[in-house]
Amino acid sequence: MAAFSDDANQCTKNDGMKETITCQKQKFGFIDKNAQIVIKPQFDEVGSFFHGVALVSIGEDSNKQWGLIDKTGKILLKPQFFRIDFMHNMIFKKGVYTSDFSTAEVTNKVHRGKKMEFLKGLMDMSNGQILIEPKYLDLGKLEEGLISASEGIYSKNDDLLMSKTGYLDRQGNIAIPFQFQRGEIFQNGKARVTYMLPQTADPKNETWIDKTGKLFIIPAPNDQLERLKEPTPMRQSTFDKIREEHLLDKLKSEN
Repeated sequence: MAAFSDDANQCTKNDGMKETITCQKQKFGFIDKNAQIVIKPQFDEVGSFFHGVALVSIGEDSNKQWGLIDKTGKILLKPQFFRIDFMHNMIFKKGVYTSDFSTAEVTNKVHRGKKMEFLKGLMDMSNGQILIEPKYLDLGKLEEGLISASEGIYSKNDDLLMSKTGYLDRQGNIAIPFQFQRGEIFQNGKARVTYMLPQTADPKNETWIDKTGKLFIIPAPNDQLERLKEPTPMRQSTFDKIREEHLLDKLKSEN
């Protein structure tokens, strides 16, 4: 199915006490491979269909709002968000990573004091259901059922002082409390985090946690652990995975 627009901007002249010209902006819809209209022109902007759904918008410039429709034109999510971005998550199962496009990040533009904030949430791409309300400064990627989220700490004047990070489940429930300065994605049941310190980040405060938030490994000042703190590639050889797990188990037992 392809997008198409109605005629170019149409303008009509109104005669009266004062001559005015009213222009109707072109709208977009969709046609099938036979050029038959499937979804009539009604949107100001549209995206391509992907996994049976497409992003559509109404309004212009800073007032533009995005929503979601299916291939019949049914509105799954009424246009209301400043931005919607497909999320490319990776699912690790039976030793293989596969792509997952089942969710999208939604962004709301809100005023806080004299400043503008862009708050993020999570949407189910199959039906437009909002899984996580857009109220977080940042969201990570949904991996192994958990997603990192950051919320702000503000002054009395609504100035952002700092942010703290925790983990949510797919339904938006807090799975691991907001207590970190930074939190990475979960892989093989563990994630690397940095605990918060007043106004600073101490690299020695980094560690690994499991999916309950329990300490997975206690940081130790040795070369092996420092090497393991380096970002782990999404894809790595079976030998490297076994070797890393062995080193982690060894370091855990030593501490």
